Amino acid sequence: MIKVLVIDDAYFLRFTLANFLNSDPLIKAFTAKDYEEAMQKLKLHPDVIILSIDMKRISCLDILHNIMGTQPVPVIITSSTNDLSSHEVLTAFEYGAFDFITKPKRNSKMMDLKEELIALVKTAASVEIKKLALEQRGKIGRFPRRSNKIVVLGASSGGPRAIEFILKSIPTGFPAFLLVVQHMPPGFTKTFAERLNKRCEIGVKEAEQGERTSQGKALVAPGGFALEIVAKDNGAKVRLKRERAELMPCIDTALKSIAQVFKENVIAVILTGMGQDGVRGAEEVKKYRGVVIAQDERTSVVFGMPKAVIERGYADHVLSLDRIPKKIMELI
Repeated sequence: MIKVLVIDDAYFLRFTLANFLNSDPLIKAFTAKDYEEAMQKLKLHPDVIILSIDMKRISCLDILHNIMGTQPVPVIITSSTNDLSSHEVLTAFEYGAFDFITKPKRNSKMMDLKEELIALVKTAASVEIKKLALEQRGKIGRFPRRSNKIVVLGASSGGPRAIEFILKSIPTGFPAFLLVVQHMPPGFTKTFAERLNKRCEIGVKEAEQGERTSQGKALVAPGGFALEIVAKDNGAKVRLKRERAELMPCIDTALKSIAQVFKENVIAVILTGMGQDGVRGAEEVKKYRGVVIAQDERTSVVFGMPKAVIERGYADHVLSLDRIPKKIMELI
């Protein structure tokens, strides 16, 4: 039985989420409406916590900091999609949150959240909590002055911290192209890129329509769009499309287009995440003799996407997260 604590100061939301979870025979959910009650309910030793970042009377980040400091368990942040919550969600990842899920803007759409929430709770319950903490190493070594390579980092659950870990290891003057495809909704990817830009030596920004790829700068695929890289005017440019797809941005979509443009110069890095996004893209990369790196099970928060790539035989290297930056430098 998976015990889940739902913390939200809005009665309708915490009641609805708890009911969703209790409909599954493997889950037992209970609730808390404020800081004091949340701290009391921690004594019941929940396996997973669902924590709203939109609470008005209490700070979600204070609660999260207390939980991770005293009784760490996987925490799923619930959030509406607005600029304020996107900044706070990314701080929550820094504090050790496992993943986040966006709440529908209208209560009538809440039922759409049910299956996704149950699946995410079951995944979170299987996570080793120590994998949510990362120790940043020093900068990686030498690299060539020029490179035609493009490095694509693809990730989902557990990805924001893994991506930051890799990009913070890359020094100024990195000669290759960089693209980040992290499963995030609209609004969050822009904030994510801005945060990375402040914390990394290389420049990081959210990709824009028609933008030319440039060496030594990382572009983050925007939420709500399918991103492709197309050849144009002796270079490569970003093409954004709105599609009816479950995942936008999609790692497969990006990698397929990139492989066709950059061919053997692609280095695809499939990081922690649920599902199988990245498998078809990795297949395309291998078709053009590019290189695929998969994060190993020991350091993946969720060993879904890397596992799928490995099992299909597309991974040239299976590495722990701390070894991936060095391998990237060797390959460029």
